[in-house]
Amino acid sequence: MALNKREQTLLIITVAVAAAAAVYMFIPVQMGRILPSIEGDNRQSARLLLLEQKDDIVRRHGLLFSPAYYKNSPEEQQVHFQEIVEKTARSCGVTEVLTLRPMEPVAAAGARELPLQIDMKCTASALTGFLHRVASLPVAVHVNKMNLSADDADPRMIRGQFVITLLWIDGGGR
Repeated sequence: MALNKREQTLLIITVAVAAAAAVYMFIPVQMGRILPSIEGDNRQSARLLLLEQKDDIVRRHGLLFSPAYYKNSPEEQQVHFQEIVEKTARSCGVTEVLTLRPMEPVAAAGARELPLQIDMKCTASALTGFLHRVASLPVAVHVNKMNLSADDADPRMIRGQFVITLLWIDGGGR
């Protein structure tokens, strides 16, 4: 039985589609056998990396709940936090701390937020150094509000107004 040209073309297309469907069904099965071993290797390397960093993680956790940063009551903690922020500002080259006053604590789930308002004058480099050091403190701190403006008397100086909040965990991690 001889096939005409049209039937031959149709047969070739049908065989090609069937072969493509078989390959489409076969490749995911083979990849399913290969990929779990790759994922297992990635998980294993992630675990090893985490184990290598274990000491650093434990040290950071110890600093986070250290009595050097956490005090017995929110009031004591607010005063201590105020001292830390003032020392940080002075060490970064902030020329003037105009105001540094605690604000009303805000209750959060299992913790309290202790906001501190600071108004200061400094250069741009001192300001970036201050913000970097505040962000690098080993306690849970964030800047809620920030208002920057050029100083009228000296255009090289920046006047910054911030609300910096410390998360105080009841019991101080003890």
